[in-house]
Amino acid sequence: MFHHESENQGLANSWNRCVERARGDWVHILHQDDIVLPGFYDLLRKGAEESHAVAIFCRHAIANSNGHWIQLSELHQESAGQLHDWHAKITAQQLIQCAAIAVRRRVYEQLGGFLPQLHYVPDWRCATNCFPISSLF
Repeated sequence: MFHHESENQGLANSWNRCVERARGDWVHILHQDDIVLPGFYDLLRKGAEESHAVAIFCRHAIANSNGHWIQLSELHQESAGQLHDWHAKITAQQLIQCAAIAVRRRVYEQLGGFLPQLHYVPDWRCATNCFPISSLF
């Protein structure tokens, strides 16, 4: 689904509108300058169906203006599955790009969405707070 706001509401407010307008159990926010590779949503769906996780993510690549990959994110483990000591890692440093993560809608609802006061890291706050509430789902 694509939606364009008539005026700039700020990043966090725009993302909150995305969550409000989304349908289904999982929300994936894709920015205007992001892409996903073919098969991304199939693999995401498979991971979601095989897990009780509240968030699922994958590696991401950074590309230059010509579309050439210039950086690939760290590989945190060799195979898919729950990461050990992840909460300690994600609270120390933002390791997930927004385009590489999908979160259950109810997580955003329980957290109250993205906080507009966090101008540059609203996604990091949500990523770090997904893990303490994971036992609720």
